[in-house]
Order: sequence, then C-alpha cells, then structure tokens
Amino acid sequence: MARKRSICLLLTKILIVLSAAMLSISSNAQAPARTPYSAPGDWTVTTYRAGDTGAFLRCSAERHYEAQALTVAKNAAGKFVLGFTSNEWTFEDRSIHPISVRVDSGDEVALSGRVRILPSGPIVFVDIEEDSGVIASLSAGNALHVSSGETSLVMNLAGSAAAIASTNQCHIDASE
Repeated sequence: MARKRSICLLLTKILIVLSAAMLSISSNAQAPARTPYSAPGDWTVTTYRAGDTGAFLRCSAERHYEAQALTVAKNAAGKFVLGFTSNEWTFEDRSIHPISVRVDSGDEVALSGRVRILPSGPIVFVDIEEDSGVIASLSAGNALHVSSGETSLVMNLAGSAAAIASTNQCHIDASE
C-alpha cells in the first residue's frame, strides 16, 4: 500500500511538471517577437510581430525616464496608440480611467485609458484619433503632461520628432 501511494505521488509530480512545461511552451509561442528598428536619441523604435504567426502587430517608439516611460506606437491598422507607465499609479488590470494629455501649454485632450499590469507595473494605453493633432504636437513639443486622478506626469519630448518619423517608416517597412 505504501509503495502504491509513492508511485501515485511520483506520477502526480510528473504530471504537474509536464503541465507546467506545456503551459510555458504555449505562452512563449504567443509572445510577440521584438526586432530593434532604430534608436534615435534617447528613444528606441522596435517592430513587434506575433510570435506564433509572424504577423506584423505594431512599431513602437519608447523612451524611458527615471520612474516612468512613454510609448508612441503605430499598430497594424495604422492607428497611433500612446502608452504611459508610472509606478505611482495603483490601477487594476483591465480597468478604464479618464486620462488627459497636453503638450507644452497647448489644449488638454481628454482620453479613455486602458490599463494593463505588466511585471514592471501598470501601463495605460490611449487611442489617438487621426485628426486630433496630438501626434503632430508630440513631434513639435518639448514636454508632455499626462494626468489621471491624483497622478500627474511630465515627460521630456526631446527627440520625439525623429522617433515618430522612425515609427512611421518602421510601419511602412513592416507592412510591405
């Protein structure tokens, strides 16, 4: 009876290890593949493709600051999406929050932010309407002001014109 119990425990442990390995393999197969595209100034432009199919997902320009980051992405459909990270935010995963953005002393634009929790902390994504002028303002601006709730961020936009131009070219190259 003791031997039968030991064999059952051994088989259970093997099944747990195999299950964990299978889950790990399937999640890694779907992780997006990243390919560096360019590095204008303090920015990094990257091409993202689906890990399982290789389909183009987006080109993203990212700039990291001390406790936050800014992402300017152009997705496969040609739409711009901004992403903001800050360890000051205490948002729940998949929650929606009002976000306002302003470049320099320009007008505030109210947006709806979608939150995803990453291992590094929360990132808030906002969709940018093509005719909003936000991307043109980012390219020409000096500082981006982002507010949500009690948290206000200020991000230096030095080099943003080159980063956005590179993101546009990355999108053209990757979409061909």
